[in-house]
Amino acid sequence: MSTRHLLLLLALPLLCSAVLAQAPGAHWSTTPTTTNPPLRRENPGVSDGVYMYVFGGQSGNSGGAPLNDLWRFDGVTWTEMTANGAAGSPPERDRAGITWDMALNRLVVFGGEDAAGSALGDTWHWDPITNLWSDVTPTGTSPSARKFCALAWDAVNTRVLLFGGLQGTSTHLNDTWVFDGVSWMELAPAGPLPPVRRQHVLVERPDFADVIMCGGQEAGGAGMLGDTWRWDGASWTQIATTVSPAGKVAIDAAYDQSRQRIVIAGGNPGPTGSISEFDSVTNDWVIRPLDPGIYKVTRYFMAYVPSMGKTFKVSGQALNATTPPDLTYEFQSDFVATYTMSGTACAGVAGVPTLVATTPWLDRTFSVTVANVAATEAVTMLSGVDTTSWMGVPLPWDLSAAGYPGCTLYVSPFFITDLGIGTGGAFSFAFPNDPSIYGLQFFNQAILVDTATGAAAFTGLGTGTLGVL
Repeated sequence: MSTRHLLLLLALPLLCSAVLAQAPGAHWSTTPTTTNPPLRRENPGVSDGVYMYVFGGQSGNSGGAPLNDLWRFDGVTWTEMTANGAAGSPPERDRAGITWDMALNRLVVFGGEDAAGSALGDTWHWDPITNLWSDVTPTGTSPSARKFCALAWDAVNTRVLLFGGLQGTSTHLNDTWVFDGVSWMELAPAGPLPPVRRQHVLVERPDFADVIMCGGQEAGGAGMLGDTWRWDGASWTQIATTVSPAGKVAIDAAYDQSRQRIVIAGGNPGPTGSISEFDSVTNDWVIRPLDPGIYKVTRYFMAYVPSMGKTFKVSGQALNATTPPDLTYEFQSDFVATYTMSGTACAGVAGVPTLVATTPWLDRTFSVTVANVAATEAVTMLSGVDTTSWMGVPLPWDLSAAGYPGCTLYVSPFFITDLGIGTGGAFSFAFPNDPSIYGLQFFNQAILVDTATGAAAFTGLGTGTLGVL
């Protein structure tokens, strides 16, 4: 059997009737919420994977006073976990470093600036189980008191990572520290170090087991930094990019794991209303034009929440009354790529076969392979856009009567691909950039035939939805 990719290319525009009302891709929109935290700015947002959190900051759109209340967002409702001024909470602060310790399941707060304008050097934990704060500042070594540093979770070292910041009024730093929940340790990474900076961002990428740093303001407070650095748990490496992020300070950042892009909204200088995205596949920045769903924003709280598959932004400074900053906003693609397995597979020589696929985003090569394949099994991939019938036979079709007990045909094959013998192969396809197929749903199923006995095995049904970055 031969691969008929050309037929699919010619027919795809006919297989989906979606009509776009706007340019495709990710956009900002207002999130319907029952509550929102009081307006604030100057601290980063954070997620534990399930919720988004906002701690402290400086009240109002300008001016105001430091806060120390803690809020949690479940996608619909913001809940005040600890009130402003509550006993046992960290002192009020803005411009702090904040992240989530994934090993200890704790919110971590370090440093920042108090109401008198003095830099802070204390370390705090918040426990989501007890809803209590703990001052975990070590009696020994700690990073110097500072503001505008950045924290992130370092999965390689299973510790919190800290880089840089502003010490005093003019000393910009480029030191690297890790915190295990008890002790801070300053590292001496080999190789080149990023230049000193403040107001930068650190963003962990769980699927790459690293941390990306970008943006910031250099010593003297004049120049804005557009460089991009990668922390692999041991050393810093600068990533050579042809494009720099549009917003370089007064920003927060979040890693959209589904799209494999780091998202930055607005920022200074400008302030700009564009959206900067670092694409982890191309290792370069993509600049989207001003988004009317959020307009121009700076000094906001933002986080990607994996359980919801969205990036959320709340508070900060805004320059347009039609996008008030005290509301909650979400950033997600108009067409979200997905790939899921369903149905029942029947076992072959090497056990129950299954499909392993990448996420089908437009402008990225989609690939699906077959797992649990014996050396004597020939693998064929069936692909199509219909699971209702095949040659007049209703689907799914129980193949027991055809001599394949326990096996089921789920997909009407539009084209068929031989993946070889003794291997799961790699069925790869680059979707054409045609608006008529945005959001297209397609299906895969593999057949394994043992060349020694003729016995067949079938995978379950793989269902993909074509997304637009």
